[in-house]
Amino acid sequence: MSVRAPIAVLAGCLLMAQAAGVSPDDLIARGRASYNAGRYADAVRDLSAAADAIVAPAQMQQYVTGGKFESLPKFETAVIYLALSYAKLGRDADAREQIQRLVAAETIAPTYASLTLDPDAAGFEDLVRRLSPATSLPMKTTAVATVAPPPVAPPPPAATSASTQTTTTLTPEQQHELDQRIANARAEAEKEAEQRIAAERAAIQKQMEERIAAERAAADARVAAERLAIERQMEQQIAAIRAAAAQEVAHAAKATVRRAEGMAIAGDIEDANAMFARLLKTPNPPRELVGQVATGFYRTGDYPGALRAFEKLGTFARGEEDLRYYKAVALYETGRYAEAKKELECALPFIELTDEVNRYRDKIEQMP
Repeated sequence: MSVRAPIAVLAGCLLMAQAAGVSPDDLIARGRASYNAGRYADAVRDLSAAADAIVAPAQMQQYVTGGKFESLPKFETAVIYLALSYAKLGRDADAREQIQRLVAAETIAPTYASLTLDPDAAGFEDLVRRLSPATSLPMKTTAVATVAPPPVAPPPPAATSASTQTTTTLTPEQQHELDQRIANARAEAEKEAEQRIAAERAAIQKQMEERIAAERAAADARVAAERLAIERQMEQQIAAIRAAAAQEVAHAAKATVRRAEGMAIAGDIEDANAMFARLLKTPNPPRELVGQVATGFYRTGDYPGALRAFEKLGTFARGEEDLRYYKAVALYETGRYAEAKKELECALPFIELTDEVNRYRDKIEQMP
């Protein structure tokens, strides 16, 4: 008979075996008492421990080596009451699992039909039909009270000797075949155990990777939020520094404009224009400063310099008509009469008509 299938099913129980100080017989008796008393959770605990102890590694090794599972009736009794206890607790999936364990045990040796169970286990067959209709077991028709078997006297020495002699009469070929079957069964059990261990390891590794990825994502989110906050704070600080620097530049530029204007009044036209030119080269100069520089060039008569400033100033805004008039004069003085006429026409309605304005108006309007 092949031992591969039942070993594969029962090997899953090996990891759950408990090193309890109570014997499986006592655990089964205590579990059945708890079941009869309606303490189903206690029954589950004791009966699970009994079943796991019966299929402990030592017992399974004896089965693999000798081909006999002496405790099979006790194991099936434990799982029958365990299935009933789970059903009482409403845990049908666990009860169905115990039924499957019974089916696996039956493949080792048909035992269920010979079990004598108390009347309290009479509902097991109905439970099997409800939870596992496809299960085929030699169902009992009546529940019989368990009666302890009479003690069996040890076999006489002659019988033992004869039995020993019988087991040693295997031919070398038969012994080799038996050893090969046992080795194959052991190898298959070890292979399936390794596969289960590998699957568990892969599942644990996946959980660890998912947890690490989640923690890393949370850390990245925190870092990104902190970086954004720092960048905003830096931008605010930089903007404040730039504003302060711009104010300082503006104050310094105003002072420079006043010095240049003073130098122009004093007749030092060349140095005044050089100072205006340096102001015009200031990076990102304020519009007000550019207008002041253009006016300074205009007043010193440096019309090309004034036009450079006006080009940097760009489009005139409302209220800058005086600057537009200065540009018209600079255009006229540099020979760009058509442009001068256009700028003067735009400026005249908004500026005071002084003698100087009228004089330049006559000059510009007379140009072709």
